[in-house]
Amino acid sequence: MLAVICMTVLFAVMGGTGGTQETTTENYADGWSITFTKKELTSEAGLCIVIPCSFTHSATFKPTSAIWLKCESEPRCRDTYINDVIFNSNKNKRPLFSFRKRVALLEPSFTHRNDCSITINDLTESDTGSYKFRVEGPSANKPAGDGYVFALKKTLMVTSLKQKPQVNVPPALTEGQQTTLTCTAPGLCSGAPPDITWTWRKTGHKDSLITSNDTILKTENHIRVSQGHSSNLTFTPSSEHNGSEVTCQVTFKGNITAMETVTLNVTLTVPPVSTAFTSPVWLWLIVGLVAVILLTILLILLCRYRTSSKDPCCCACRHAQSHGTNQGSASNQRTNQSGAPDDVYLPLQHTDRSVYGVIQHSDGENDPDYIVRHQ
Repeated sequence: MLAVICMTVLFAVMGGTGGTQETTTENYADGWSITFTKKELTSEAGLCIVIPCSFTHSATFKPTSAIWLKCESEPRCRDTYINDVIFNSNKNKRPLFSFRKRVALLEPSFTHRNDCSITINDLTESDTGSYKFRVEGPSANKPAGDGYVFALKKTLMVTSLKQKPQVNVPPALTEGQQTTLTCTAPGLCSGAPPDITWTWRKTGHKDSLITSNDTILKTENHIRVSQGHSSNLTFTPSSEHNGSEVTCQVTFKGNITAMETVTLNVTLTVPPVSTAFTSPVWLWLIVGLVAVILLTILLILLCRYRTSSKDPCCCACRHAQSHGTNQGSASNQRTNQSGAPDDVYLPLQHTDRSVYGVIQHSDGENDPDYIVRHQ
């Protein structure tokens, strides 16, 4: 069962379809041999890769340590050069600094099945190259320790990161109903956990970071490559989220980033009110317009009141005084001759459509010639 699990995860990391992998084997004297997959090994920066490997050894040899070398150049691809060693199961011997804590055996107890497969995490483009395997341990000829370097090499190609995170959005987003978005980082690796961030962009606004909950998905077995990373974003959609964009960005070790953007379509329970007439500028313009209209109506009413006076007496008095002035020469002449005081204007009398004013002389008699009529 363990072997089946190992092969399943191995195909998942290598992009296999689950079928039998073609292999190439190189045999040497005394029962030594090494087997690699024929498939070209390629991966992307920030992710991981598995180099499948198995070996056999002579009956007089007992493997105790597994060593992997990177062949920068053929003459130097030997374990005698410390800069060539990228992994050593012997913890007392340190590998190349740039590969420390990035390389591990797929099967920690490699001697049980002679499985020399390794996984390399947090890949960089500089990891491109050829790799060799060496095994160490006591033998009949060298009880203190012996070693064997297999000549067959396996080439690895690392390209720039092209894979994107996978953002899962529920099929229906309804205003006022809580929902959760999930962002899964590319790759199933056991290296440094990537940094996953969410960014929300509303139309015409700047980006804003959103707090999320990051989780690590692990399988219930010892295989280190079967580990994924995801982040959940839980929120309550509103009209502001409708048509907005949410971006999930995954940052791997070495500042290698990948991102994916989705557009949110929120079903609104109440039609949104246009913001064109709710901005402070429009609000003040509307208030100002209403104030002008009210002031204009007030001025019109005041003007009508003053022109009609709401009291015909005022207009009649003004007409009477005007008429008296026009007839001033005659009345003044009459007053001067009699020596009596000036004429007195009696209060006006109102009829349905006319207003009459009578001028009374000082002798108490009314002068019909000085009746003022105002239509």
